[in-house]
Amino acid sequence: MTMPMNIEREIANLFLPLIDLPCWQARRSIGSFVCVNFGLPYLDIREPKATSSDTPADIRRLYQRRRVTPVGEFPFWLENCFWSFTSPGCPSVVTSDTSNTDLICLEDMEGQKLLSAQYLGAGRCLFSFDQGGRLETSLHEAFKSDDQWSVSFRDGRTVTFSGDGRLKLENRD
Repeated sequence: MTMPMNIEREIANLFLPLIDLPCWQARRSIGSFVCVNFGLPYLDIREPKATSSDTPADIRRLYQRRRVTPVGEFPFWLENCFWSFTSPGCPSVVTSDTSNTDLICLEDMEGQKLLSAQYLGAGRCLFSFDQGGRLETSLHEAFKSDDQWSVSFRDGRTVTFSGDGRLKLENRD
């Protein structure tokens, strides 16, 4: 899936399995990254991993533990992009917000069902929800060669939308 002939149709089709599914556990991760889960939850279990002796102790400790994380069938990550989320009755929240407002508005996203995913041109996408929520992503100039967002599927596929406007398919080993 590189440089599709019709990016609008490709993005709309990519999100078809998520249409009418409520999102849940919308949360910030590192920096401005946000993860939103769609679909039935399941447990992602990462077994302990061996590390080299030069691995820092705190990292080694993390890798030596089994990690169990509830995730959705379709985790959707906002990565290296500007994003904004608006919802009726909630102030707009944007990439740079670090106040409680962003937590409240991300919480407001929970339970809303995805209605559509649209490519708006110039690296911008719009995701519309059934209770009036609107999530818009756009190119972050500092990260124009990086991935703006990605959506993963239980079969191991991950599709990313890059800053240069391409969809890329990756398969988990």
